[in-house]
Amino acid sequence: MPSNVTDQDLHDVVDKTPALGVNGFRYDAFHRGKTSEEKLSIFEGERREIRLLHREFKLCCNWLTGCEKRKTLNVDWGSSSMKNAVERWAMRQGIQDNYVSNGAFIAAAIHMGFECVPAFDSPNALFNVSSRSPAILDDQNHEYPTKSMRGKTRPSKR
Repeated sequence: MPSNVTDQDLHDVVDKTPALGVNGFRYDAFHRGKTSEEKLSIFEGERREIRLLHREFKLCCNWLTGCEKRKTLNVDWGSSSMKNAVERWAMRQGIQDNYVSNGAFIAAAIHMGFECVPAFDSPNALFNVSSRSPAILDDQNHEYPTKSMRGKTRPSKR
């Protein structure tokens, strides 16, 4: 893990990114039927919760050290895809508690210096992460069972 990543780094990113919560960027469509006050209260809770995700933040920072920057935003690998890649990588490392929230991943990417743009009509974000990054290529080189394949024998390749 990058040794220079601190709990305060997470707090600093959250402080400078007011629309960021545990689930990613504020997205009120998750709470249809709620009043504006209820939506605000829910988001304030998400803001408090993200400040507690130090382990997730550091895990993501560690994975992001294997990512390279590119000039443009990568629309193929958004925050949700990359947070899932972090979870799979952590699982391969033998890390039992490998869950990563979307918000913790976004905060880590911002901290690690990646350009971050909220995705349209979504809590997710896009970054200038290269698809040719070692961390992404490593993820693509592993086979993972799909939900429909779990517990079943995978047919042999011919």
